[in-house]
Formats: sequence, C-alpha cells, structure tokens
Amino acid sequence: FDVIHEGLPPGTPLVPFLQRQLHMSERTLRRRFEDAFGYGPKTLDRILRFHRFRRMLRQQGEASTALLAIEAGYADQAHLIRESRRLTGVTPSALACANAGALLARQPIRGPARRLPDG
Repeated sequence: FDVIHEGLPPGTPLVPFLQRQLHMSERTLRRRFEDAFGYGPKTLDRILRFHRFRRMLRQQGEASTALLAIEAGYADQAHLIRESRRLTGVTPSALACANAGALLARQPIRGPARRLPDG
C-alpha cells in the first residue's frame, strides 16, 4: 500500500483516510491492523509521521529541527521530541548525530596512501 511507503501529507488523518479507501469501519480497521502489525492505525500514523520527519531531515540536513517538525506534521518541536523519545528512546538531535556518524563511517578515508611497514 503506497501510503505506508510514501506517507500521507501532513495534517491528513490516517484512520479516516484508510476507512474511506478500504471501505471499513474504524473497529474493523483497528482489528485488522492489530492482527497484521500488532498495533493500531493511530500508532502507525505516529510512526509514519516520524519517518516523514527523518526523511526530511536526511534531505534537508542543516534545516531547523523546529521547522522540519512543523513541516512533518508535529504541533511544535517539543511534540517531535516527545514522540522521538517514545518511538526511539532518543531525541531527534541525538538521532541526527548518530546518523551523521554512521554516514561518516561509510565514507572512504581521504588522504595520502600509507604504506605498511615491512615486517
């Protein structure tokens, strides 16, 4: 389902959207979600919003976290921080630093080639 991969536009509630698209009642939708994912559609909505923020952070790198939070659909930066801690256990800035460190670790080391001593 494309919504899972692409996410909804910010501000679009997932549950009513899926109810319309799938022609299901809220109760049936919740039951199917819990069977398939182990949690309800609201939790998936939170996860998708957080993924949207992370995608924007990767694309826009140096942009303000507060601005990205609002663009991703959070009420404010504090809302993003609370949600990040709930979902990942760390703040968005710690996550960004960890991502940057992981990216740097993958980069080849630049500089003169060193010859290992014979021995």
